[in-house]
Formats: sequence, structure tokens, C-alpha cells
Amino acid sequence: SGGGLAAGVAAAVKGVRPNTKVIGISMARGAAMKASLDAGRPVEVEELPTLADSLGGGIGLDNRLTFGMCRDLLDDVILLSEGEIAAGIRHAYEEEREIVEGAGAVGIAALLAGKVKTAGPAVLILSGRNIDMALHRRIVCGEAPSTVERAA
Repeated sequence: SGGGLAAGVAAAVKGVRPNTKVIGISMARGAAMKASLDAGRPVEVEELPTLADSLGGGIGLDNRLTFGMCRDLLDDVILLSEGEIAAGIRHAYEEEREIVEGAGAVGIAALLAGKVKTAGPAVLILSGRNIDMALHRRIVCGEAPSTVERAA
């Protein structure tokens, strides 16, 4: 979304260990920061329903802070499909007994999908439990992502 969490985490981590790799992770359906970074300036994107709904929202065309920080501090930004996000939610529940919303599961999802390769210790931020429990139950029970997308 606006890149506030990514910018803040990246500034803190890079301030202490400048060589640490910091990767932003978002959903593929309306990733404003990724599209803006690719364009070299803040841009608007179409927002579509997503399991990671709290990652939605534009960065603002007059963005003065987070765009530049993300551009300068993030080593990469990875996008995930709805199916990959659902797999992250499912894994968090089945393996860790954690209930997390889609945005909170994107780190797990990126590792599971093989989109982030680690050469040592990795730190993921699991944030947010704001998920409709009926939707969570359908995801945990393995409902097809296309059905989950319509419910999001």
C-alpha cells in the first residue's frame, strides 16, 4: 500500500546492518508501491479484491516520504497471487496455530512459493488478525483460490 511499514522496517534494519537484504512483499492485485517503483514515480493502480486487503491503497501521487525510502532501501519487491497468499494463511494456521490476515501471511507465502531465497536467518513480520473467520475457515479447508477471491 503506502509503504510505511516497509520503509520504516527497512530504515531501521539498514541503519543497524546496511548489508542486510530487505524485501517488500505484496499482493499482485493492485500493488501500488511496486507499480510506482517500476515506473520511477508514484502512480495510481486499479484496486481489486484481494486476501491481503490491508495492503491495498495508493501511495499518493504527491508522496514525499515512503516512495523515496522504499526506492532507496528495499532490495526487491515481490508480488504474490491469491493462491499463494491463501497457502500462507493456511500454513500459519496448520503449522504455527496462528490466525493471520492475508497481509500478515505474505512473508510466509513468499517463502512457501520459493519467491524468496534465504542464505541464512530470515525474519518475517506477521501482523494482523483482521480476517473474517468464515473466510479463514474456507481457506484453511482448502477452498479453491478462485472461490476465495470472489469472497474477498
